[in-house]
Amino acid sequence: MEDQHRQRGKAEACKITPELDELSVRAARAVGGEFVGVDLMEGADGLLVHEVNNTTEFKNTVPATGIDVPGMVIDYLVYVQKR
Repeated sequence: MEDQHRQRGKAEACKITPELDELSVRAARAVGGEFVGVDLMEGADGLLVHEVNNTTEFKNTVPATGIDVPGMVIDYLVYVQKR
């Protein structure tokens, strides 16, 4: 596919609503994931889970939100190790 035909998305911060939180947590639990990336889409009937990823990347998340997500993951892993 030629470059000019590709759609390009742009990451931006999104307020986490109770609906987003519940759907994301349910999707993660459905695949037995403790730390996963959940991709959601808006459909005619509301939010839909598009995919659940066992690997995530933060190249767009951190700049868009200003939140040190990789640092939070490390803190969580240290916490889990100490349990």
